Amino acid sequence: MNKQYRLISKILAIAISSLGIIVLIGWLFNISVLKSVIPSVVSMKVNTALCFIFSGFTLWILNEERLSSFKKIGSIIFPSILILIGLLTFNEYLFEINYGIDEFLFKDETTAIATSHPGRMAPITAISFVLSGISLLLLYKNKAFQMFQLLSLSVFVLALLTLIGYAYAVNDFQGGIVSFTKMAIHTSIAFILLSVGMLFSNSEKGIMYIFANDGIAGITTRKLLPFIIFTPLILGWLRLIGQQAGYYSTEFGVALFTFITILIFVVVVFGISGTLLSIDKKRKEAEEQLNEYRHFFNINHDLCGIANMEGYFEFINANFTKTLGYTEKEFCETPFIELIHPYDIPATVQEYEKLKLGALVINFVNRYRKKDGSYIYLDWNATPNPATQKLYCVARDITNRKKTEEQLIVANKELENYILQLAESEEKFRVVLDSAHIGAWDLNLVKDTAWRSLLHDQIFGYENLLPEWGYNIFIKHVIPEDRDYVEKRFEEAYSHGKFSLECRIKRVNDNTIRWISAEGLAYKNDEGELTKMMGIVIDITDRKNSEHELEFITAKLKEAQALAKMGNWDSNLVTNTDAWSDEAFKILGLDQNTTIPSPDTYFSCIHPNDLAFVKEKVNEVFTTLKGNTYDYRIKRKDGTIIHALSQSNMDFDENNNPTRFFGTIQDITEIKNAEEKLIEINKELESFSYSISHDLRAPLRAINGYAQILNEDYGQRLDQEGMRILATITSNATKMGTLIDDLLAFSRLGRKEMQKTEVDMNQLIKSVINETNKSIIYNTKINTTSLHNVKADYNLLHQVMFNLVSNAIKYSSKVENPIVKISSEKQNGEIIFSVNDNGVGFDMQYSDKLFGVFQRLHTDEEFEGTGVGLAIVQRIITKLGGKVWAEGIVDNGATFYFSL
Repeated sequence: MNKQYRLISKILAIAISSLGIIVLIGWLFNISVLKSVIPSVVSMKVNTALCFIFSGFTLWILNEERLSSFKKIGSIIFPSILILIGLLTFNEYLFEINYGIDEFLFKDETTAIATSHPGRMAPITAISFVLSGISLLLLYKNKAFQMFQLLSLSVFVLALLTLIGYAYAVNDFQGGIVSFTKMAIHTSIAFILLSVGMLFSNSEKGIMYIFANDGIAGITTRKLLPFIIFTPLILGWLRLIGQQAGYYSTEFGVALFTFITILIFVVVVFGISGTLLSIDKKRKEAEEQLNEYRHFFNINHDLCGIANMEGYFEFINANFTKTLGYTEKEFCETPFIELIHPYDIPATVQEYEKLKLGALVINFVNRYRKKDGSYIYLDWNATPNPATQKLYCVARDITNRKKTEEQLIVANKELENYILQLAESEEKFRVVLDSAHIGAWDLNLVKDTAWRSLLHDQIFGYENLLPEWGYNIFIKHVIPEDRDYVEKRFEEAYSHGKFSLECRIKRVNDNTIRWISAEGLAYKNDEGELTKMMGIVIDITDRKNSEHELEFITAKLKEAQALAKMGNWDSNLVTNTDAWSDEAFKILGLDQNTTIPSPDTYFSCIHPNDLAFVKEKVNEVFTTLKGNTYDYRIKRKDGTIIHALSQSNMDFDENNNPTRFFGTIQDITEIKNAEEKLIEINKELESFSYSISHDLRAPLRAINGYAQILNEDYGQRLDQEGMRILATITSNATKMGTLIDDLLAFSRLGRKEMQKTEVDMNQLIKSVINETNKSIIYNTKINTTSLHNVKADYNLLHQVMFNLVSNAIKYSSKVENPIVKISSEKQNGEIIFSVNDNGVGFDMQYSDKLFGVFQRLHTDEEFEGTGVGLAIVQRIITKLGGKVWAEGIVDNGATFYFSL
């Protein structure tokens, strides 16, 4: 975003310098239109044009990413020249001195328009150049940023004031001081461009960060600011032109200006509110989806975490702490390199460096130290997110598998030596197998007897060797469901000479079901008859459980995709093959059993009106080699049309050649339908508000109007009772109008978006008291202590305090010395505010009615009111996340509290 605004700043720099050059050409060839734009106004002076050339050049080089030594010198010299010329010119006015710089290049006419001294720039122009020069020197000084921002805004304000002076023909605004030279029109425009260019150069801080960011604040500011600046300016100018032309009177012009301004701002506010509402809805949906992902993240049996590029984990799931024994705080505060086995650090660092070279996914195995000091093997898959500079990691504890693999490797090597060389003794062979937790067996198929190692029988649940063992005894331990499979594997060994199987057995000692892996060789006699088999057996239950867990996670992933209505696809660009998930087939309306995934198949499902757009987005990925996101419509074979959102990306080999094109597809039809429904509801709400404000007010205006006519035309004929009835009609009509206003205000609270900021409550209460002084006549003494600041919506909180203070003044107005006290205190992490009065109070048994709409404890004859004020207070405080309550004693005052 900052690059975009810097580009705008550079364009403005070119425009400013070009304007200065054009004016110099006007002076060189005496072209009046280039010097003064309009013949009847003051011209831009030569020194002014030169300063703008220097300003534009400085602004350009300060926006360059790299500055040469020459440019660095220029960025200091040129602003210094601006400051020097501005100060010298101002001194000429101040001390009536002529330094000879005004007509150094060109002579000015002695009768030049609005020029006190030939060739001399206006005093306000000189001041603006001094401010601009200092701003350019401070542009990238972090410690002086506030001063830079203030000076740039000051230049903008001075130039805008001059421009408004020209627009409205107000001489005092036209950049002159008394009878001195005035600022030219194009000079003021150039200063506006210069101040905007300087602010745009540094859009990462201050007010420009508010303007430039992509959040709600930035969107609102960018949409509102043009209307706030140009609407009053243009409408005011048009009003003045029409008034001067005699089309209407001053009063009519002011009323018309006010009405059109209100109308434009109402349309703008509702338009922006709709945008913000849509953003808020998407945010809530994203939060709900994030909660679902977080739940899936935490129930994952793998070790899942998010690390930063500085070498620390920022977030880990519950299985991390369970497996390694550290608390989340301990683990995240320790550099993960310190937990890696010293022998594995170089290989891990080498894999980590691949990420810096652009690798999208890395996979490696290392050992991590548990809290008890032991090490476990972890199989890692990690992928970086360049946007967040975070590393998303998934690890699986493969300690048992590693040990099994290591044991199996050792056992196989020892077994080969035993079979091929027969060089080792049987006792030594047993020791080797026992140390590797591998059982050995030698089966005599003729006698159906077998030699086994002790560990062999222990795997089957026996503490000691059984007296006998054979094929028939073994097959009884195999669970019934696996016996046919085992028998087939034995039959294959007869013909192939090799034996390998995995099956489940039921242990004798604890009746548990265990997985075993058996491998061996089959031997035949000279006649070709199978006589014996020998091999090894290993308990592989832990490995099988890990595989089942992987299957479970895969199933959960499918469920998650179905829940989110999101599928994924993957195109292998090397093998030219495609794979789609089940949910992807479902979204496209295709049968995965009869459909072969391919780009042509995918394009055939796109709505004809969106096909060209989708192909363009796909080609964009292959052209830019960067991922993208786009939404479009799908037309299924059954004719139904849905809305879809696709995200795509690419993988590359070590030579940066694309190898994979992959991404996701999501059914967003319900989201689209909900957005359309929301638009309809907003329209209905606007219609209802209009009906309230217009249709209900029309009869009231008629009642008031006729009552006034009756009073003016027939008042003298009415007796005292008639006049009382007429006054009652007028009073009740007025009260009904007030009720409508309060009801509308109450209903609008639910739709009003909050803008939470740090609120200075002491300043807010001063504003409330000032507003109260303007709207209520009272003799109440108001005492205020130092109030705590809170983070809330300023306007809503202002309404709360105004309603409570007004109520306190009203209900204490009939006592001799009315006093209202306003205070705050901090309790249990909350700020509690109170407004106390010494008025009529109330009976606590009716406290539940205080905050209801139209609920009142006093009659209109006692105290006027509509019964909506406190209801508004309660609704606002609830919206701000707080609570409100009251305490009172009849004839002894009341205290209203609210907490935030």
